Amino acid sequence: RTSEPYIVALPAGRNAALKARLEREALLDEMGSATCTPSQAGSVRTGIEEMPLRDYIEDWMSRRLSRDPSENRYVFGEFGEQWAPLRE
Repeated sequence: RTSEPYIVALPAGRNAALKARLEREALLDEMGSATCTPSQAGSVRTGIEEMPLRDYIEDWMSRRLSRDPSENRYVFGEFGEQWAPLRE
């Protein structure tokens, strides 16, 4: 943390390149075997499951939203080293 403002500069084209990497098939090809930890939504993160990102995308994301929180799972953020390629 700093008391002085600062500017972060990103390389030209970075957002477009990241967008392409996050499209479904590209993401599954590159990161499908990465472990993710989806959980139930709420003020406290509960119902955490560990699974490959491929399983989450192909199974959980295709489900209809349910009023029963145990039937819904969300990935809120993944910060382990296996996710570093998406941060670079």
